[in-house]
Amino acid sequence: MNGAPIQPWLVRPVKDAVLRYSEKGRANANVHVANSYRYPKRDAEGNPVMKDGKRVFDEKTTYIDAIGWGQLAERLGEKAKRGTELLVEGRIQTRQYIAKDKEGNPILRENGKPVKRNVQELILSHFRVIPKQGPIVDSSPAMDEDLPEDEGSDEPA
Repeated sequence: MNGAPIQPWLVRPVKDAVLRYSEKGRANANVHVANSYRYPKRDAEGNPVMKDGKRVFDEKTTYIDAIGWGQLAERLGEKAKRGTELLVEGRIQTRQYIAKDKEGNPILRENGKPVKRNVQELILSHFRVIPKQGPIVDSSPAMDEDLPEDEGSDEPA
């Protein structure tokens, strides 16, 4: 499901975004975010659990790295602070890499083959900061300024 678009997703950064620049000067931001959702708690027979006449709910939290490129990355680095609510859109990307030790050497299995790890990331197309009170403040490139169509997400090809 590489590249599957997602609906807007309400998330909170677990820590501040990290903004970096490539050797060519291209901005890249990475932020680890959490999304929590509630669902009705059920007993062993599958019936809803009730307490004082009200349904009891459980909460599940999902964590994922969100990544932005170019001007979107610069805004993400500036605005995505720990605990801020963000409404994000983008696509899920799955990639594989070879695990390395502290010295940067590949970790090898007993058979001599390298250990491979899979990671899923959210590649952002845009995001909005949700203020604690008041209306939504849009931080997508298309809303901040007039950009040519090819500058929406500056993700490398």
